[in-house]
Amino acid sequence: MSWLKSNVDENSPHLPSLISQLRLAQLPTAYLLGIVCNEAAIRRDTVCRDYLDEAKHYQMSLAELLPAQSTEALSSSDRVLPRRSYAGQQRTHTQTDST
Repeated sequence: MSWLKSNVDENSPHLPSLISQLRLAQLPTAYLLGIVCNEAAIRRDTVCRDYLDEAKHYQMSLAELLPAQSTEALSSSDRVLPRRSYAGQQRTHTQTDST
């Protein structure tokens, strides 16, 4: 949020593409509703609002505030699922025989 506020006029055009890459649904509910949803630049952009709505609907479905039928489409979206963690996994390199 500080990046956006550092130069709103210059950064706002890039906001929809940035927001599309974030997993807003994984943010703590208090931060999503208290900080992100109250940002004027995000509220003005319809694409950003759609992403926020998706995240809010997902969090409401986790709290069982929405019926199961209305959340089926959300479960297939990558934006609501946590990113896969590779921490602690060893990478293996396969060598190919070039002879």
